[in-house]
Amino acid sequence: MAAESPTPTDATETAIATEPAETVEPTQAEAPDATETPEATPEGTELPVMINSAFLDSAAGTIEVRGTVTGFIGDGTCTVTAMNADGTELTAEAAATPDAQSTICAPITITGASAGDWQVTLAFEGDGVWGESEPLPAEAG
Repeated sequence: MAAESPTPTDATETAIATEPAETVEPTQAEAPDATETPEATPEGTELPVMINSAFLDSAAGTIEVRGTVTGFIGDGTCTVTAMNADGTELTAEAAATPDAQSTICAPITITGASAGDWQVTLAFEGDGVWGESEPLPAEAG
């Protein structure tokens, strides 16, 4: 019976030795996350940005874009990028306007647009927040 006692003791010691090793690994993984959180801002850093309208006036050579940033009420910069099928890229930016429930990218006018198919993307950048819309075709108006 004396021989049986050391075997359970050894098994218990092995289990105890494994548990602290597992405890140390998650603690090390949590440390970088804690460091990144203050730098990256609170959750919600990436915001939904939506293009409400994008109209091409080929006679005037302009594309007018309006958009909304949801989930954020504050200042920032709205940047519109328009890409033509031939690879021509045009950009324009304007200050965002805080609204009662969102942030508005008021009419932003891109100049130098010719007739053709244009894909428009709206990006927003504010104090610790940002977002970008899906591309949307500009409608001829």
